[in-house]
Amino acid sequence: MRDITFIQNYLTNPDDEKLAEHVFWIDWCEDNADIVHYSEKLLNTGKLTYEHVVNNERGVDVYIIYGDKKSLVVMEEDDSCDPTIIALTEILKPDYEIRMWMESIGSDTLGFVFLTPDEWSALEQQFGLENVKEYFMSITADTKIFRLTYDDVEQLL
Repeated sequence: MRDITFIQNYLTNPDDEKLAEHVFWIDWCEDNADIVHYSEKLLNTGKLTYEHVVNNERGVDVYIIYGDKKSLVVMEEDDSCDPTIIALTEILKPDYEIRMWMESIGSDTLGFVFLTPDEWSALEQQFGLENVKEYFMSITADTKIFRLTYDDVEQLL
């Protein structure tokens, strides 16, 4: 298991600002291929990449490739990064789980943390599931990330 003391310190003392140094920051208008590229730089797996494919109906499709898995990023009309982050979350399973840092909600640049399921589980055992969920939200196919409305943010906070 990697050194996750930066998250343990944060969960012990949420005022600890050092977590921000370890968070993966994504801007709401970040290029989809850049998100994948930066994720690979962070994880250093040697097997996470992307591919652009011209599609006459939709323009250019982005595929995320992780080892022998390949996933099409289906873009929405609002052109947010949500589909890319959701597809990345799915393709990295079961090796990694991406969670959104709740302290970044309400900004146009959001923070994400990439850990293995075992690392997240260890944190949940040490600090309690609800405490970890309060600060780090799991991402599912239905998760609103950059498409949050003001009311959505109010409910989450």
